[in-house]
Amino acid sequence: MNVFTLRTRLTPLFIAIFVLILAGPSFSSIEDSVNKSFTVRPGGVLTLDTARGSIEVQGKEGNRVDIEVVRKAKTSDKNKAKEIYGYLRLEFSQSGNDVTIKGIKTTDSSKKLNKLNVKFILTVPSSYNVDLKTSGGGISVDDLEGTVDIRTSGGSLGLNNIKGPVTGKTSGGSISIDAVDGDVKVNTSGGSIRIENALGNLDYSRVEVNLVVRLGRRKASAHEVVVVHYEPTQPNPGRNKADAVRSARE
Repeated sequence: MNVFTLRTRLTPLFIAIFVLILAGPSFSSIEDSVNKSFTVRPGGVLTLDTARGSIEVQGKEGNRVDIEVVRKAKTSDKNKAKEIYGYLRLEFSQSGNDVTIKGIKTTDSSKKLNKLNVKFILTVPSSYNVDLKTSGGGISVDDLEGTVDIRTSGGSLGLNNIKGPVTGKTSGGSISIDAVDGDVKVNTSGGSIRIENALGNLDYSRVEVNLVVRLGRRKASAHEVVVVHYEPTQPNPGRNKADAVRSARE
């Protein structure tokens, strides 16, 4: 093997190693979690308002609200991680059967906030109400009987097996609804809407010119609303999109 051939083979390897060394710290992260638990009775309200983070809510038999906040700091330094965690101050409180959680940002620097990923993982009684708002992240709610009000400034919304009225709004993301027994009102400024097995009055809108309502089992594109199964509880002539669905079914 001559010197030229050896150099040709080794050069890409050295370049790859050099790139990994430079990029290594950017791939590092330190994770921790904050855990809280509150004893409540069914019928209360969970209110969560956070400046950052995704939210997952699961209904479960019992009389507790269990909270886990998973925080991930994009750094390999433990002291720096503690500083990054502090960019979102967490507050927890209880009043009777109601639980309130706040995530308050302590910096207006987007560069700093982008170093922090947050996920709220919540378990509530199966009969409970939720009022959830995040300024950045998706929201999902499963297996719940009660009023559901969810809003995000950026992220998708997912609802599954809900018995009760639902209101949802996202400023940028898709909406997926399956098995909701109650009135549904949802809005997205960008993304698809898919509704399956909805019982109740339906009111949905997208801030886009192209709005297509179709019945059938298939994936929704970014420019479509797909309603697979919808049964209104009463006539609702004022909501023209719901009328279009009824006309398609008849």
